[in-house]
Amino acid sequence: MSVRSQLLFVLGSAAMLAACTTSLSAQNPPRGAHQPGQDKKPQGERFHGKGVLESVKSDQMTLTTTDGQSLVLKFQKSANVHVVGTVTPEELHRGKTVQFNAMFDKKTRRIKDPVKKLTIFTPSKDQPAGVIPDTAAKTDDDSIDLHANWKPCIIGGSIQTFAGQKLSINVPGLTPSRLKVDLADDFQVNVDVSDLHLVKAGDKIDVRKAVKSDDDVVHVMEATIRLAKPKKAESQ
Repeated sequence: MSVRSQLLFVLGSAAMLAACTTSLSAQNPPRGAHQPGQDKKPQGERFHGKGVLESVKSDQMTLTTTDGQSLVLKFQKSANVHVVGTVTPEELHRGKTVQFNAMFDKKTRRIKDPVKKLTIFTPSKDQPAGVIPDTAAKTDDDSIDLHANWKPCIIGGSIQTFAGQKLSINVPGLTPSRLKVDLADDFQVNVDVSDLHLVKAGDKIDVRKAVKSDDDVVHVMEATIRLAKPKKAESQ
C-alpha cells in the first residue's frame, strides 16, 4: 500500500470514528445536560403587578392587586426574590448574617459608637460578609479623629451571641474572627434576604417578572416583597 493510500485510509477511519462518537453522544447526553422536555418554562402571558398578600402558604401565596384582582402566586425554584423591611430584634438568631456601617479601627478591633441600625442579609458575590471600606461615607465630621485609625466600613458576619445590647459576630477576614458589637438603646433591625420565611399576610409585593397562565396562576420569577412594619409591643 502506497503512502498516499495509507493516509487516505487513516483519514477515513478517523472520520468514521468521529461520526460514531457524535451519534452516541446524541443518544446518551452527559448527566446534567439540558434535554428537550426538561425545565419547561410556564406558558402564558407576561405579568407585572403590585398588590397586598392576602394569604401565605409555603411557596404559594394569594395576591390582591391594586385594581382588586385576586390571583394565586407560585414561586419558581430559581426565582429571584428580595424580602426587605423592618423586623423585631427577636429575629437576631445565631447563625444569621448581619451587616452594619460603622467607624472601625481594624488594628484595635474597636467600633467607635454603638450601632444604631443593622441588616440581616443574604451574602452573595456582590454583597459578601467581611470588612469592606464604605466609600460612600462622609468623613469630614470634626468629631472624628482620623489619626486614630478610624475608617468608615461596612462590617458583616454571622451571629454567635445576642443578649440585650450586646452582639458578637464571626467576621470573615478578621483574626480572630469574633467581633464584639455594642448596640444603641433604640437600635433597628432591617432585612434584605432572598428566602420567604418572614413573609406573611398583609405584606406588599411587586412582581416584576412572571407568567400568568390561563387559570389565573402567576408563576413568579422575580419579585420584591416589602414587609409590613412590626407592631410595637403594648406597654404593660
